Amino acid sequence: MNRTLRSWGRLLRLPNLFTVPGDPLAGFLLASGGLLAWNAAGAVGAALLLYAAGLLLNDWFDRAVDAQERPDRPLPSGAALPGVVLATGLGLLAGGVVLAWCAGGRAAGIVAATLAACVLAYDGGLKHTRWLGKITMGACRAGSVLLGAACVGGIGSPPALVAVAVAWAYTTSVTVLAADEATARRLGHEAYVPAILLIAGGGAMTVALPRPALVAAVALLLLGAAAGDAAWVAHRTTNGRLPVPAAIGRLLRVMILSQAAWCVWPLSAKSLGAAALPAIAAVIVIRLVADGAARRFYGS
Repeated sequence: MNRTLRSWGRLLRLPNLFTVPGDPLAGFLLASGGLLAWNAAGAVGAALLLYAAGLLLNDWFDRAVDAQERPDRPLPSGAALPGVVLATGLGLLAGGVVLAWCAGGRAAGIVAATLAACVLAYDGGLKHTRWLGKITMGACRAGSVLLGAACVGGIGSPPALVAVAVAWAYTTSVTVLAADEATARRLGHEAYVPAILLIAGGGAMTVALPRPALVAAVALLLLGAAAGDAAWVAHRTTNGRLPVPAAIGRLLRVMILSQAAWCVWPLSAKSLGAAALPAIAAVIVIRLVADGAARRFYGS
């Protein structure tokens, strides 16, 4: 692979990009009652731009630390130029806000601008605080879900807000686990918290948006698979069979299944029948491609 392309694939944490589209799509569907529209694509595009910007700016701000702890990364190794990475990150950040405004009007633009501010605050220094940085990282992921809801005028939708809360709590917990991931430490029972949060989220969504038995069964099956995957990661990590950085990447990719569950939840039994097999096939393909990318690019 071309060295430049590989360097940018590493900067953009290629495996993690597959975990982004499901957040705004879930927020959009939960707020719209399962109806898709053209601006759902705008919400997805804006979330991807903002997420990618956050990754680039994170490495730009961390370039001095990485020179000491991870000198093989693109910026400290010289494979990527700091000025180019900074300009690209800021450009993507601005592009994400503009695209969100175009797709969902003022409300979506405000959500995207707030999300961009959280990205800058986290990358610029909050990540070094004990708790505020972790909470802000969770807010960044939750903001992607809220962005999808805002694009359909459903920013106050209870089901969408449940998904927002789960995304915030899950991402915050994973960020806590990722602290000092460059060390060789082993995680304890706290590694099971992400799985527990997914289960709790399923219970909350059942209350917020009761569904027909078939729809609920499919959604809960997907959510159960996500929780089971997260629990398996925790088991392997606490036993020392999975390094913490690999575990963090895997926990992020678990979100693909949980996002699929939220996307299924608002569907009617009729629309589920038409969409179930293609959607499940798409989820499986996305997860397999993301796992394959993780074998060549780090995800944390």
